[in-house]
Amino acid sequence: MLDSDVFLTIKGASEYKQININDIISVTTSDKYVIVNTVSGTRFKFISSIKEISRFLNNFIQVDKGFIVNKYYIVSLTKNSKNTDKYILTMTNGVNNIDVEISSYLAKKVLEQL
Repeated sequence: MLDSDVFLTIKGASEYKQININDIISVTTSDKYVIVNTVSGTRFKFISSIKEISRFLNNFIQVDKGFIVNKYYIVSLTKNSKNTDKYILTMTNGVNNIDVEISSYLAKKVLEQL
């Protein structure tokens, strides 16, 4: 699945795609699919698991069961003013910010890995 230290090679329905690991912002799951979200806004969907993919993504932090993020795109981690048991993890692709709500337990784990 990994071609080199820089690219992740994924197999689609009829082709292989190489994705620069440094361009990946996050990886999510949907049923049996993994969705790779990139800086350019491109999304790649293929059959795999977070566990399988995360073996190749060293600079990524798991922030939920089906959600890992590239720690280099994390901008801030702030307490949610509406729910003090939750935190807002803000990531950026350089143009837009992406907010994700996570538990205080996971927020602590994120801080330990930054």
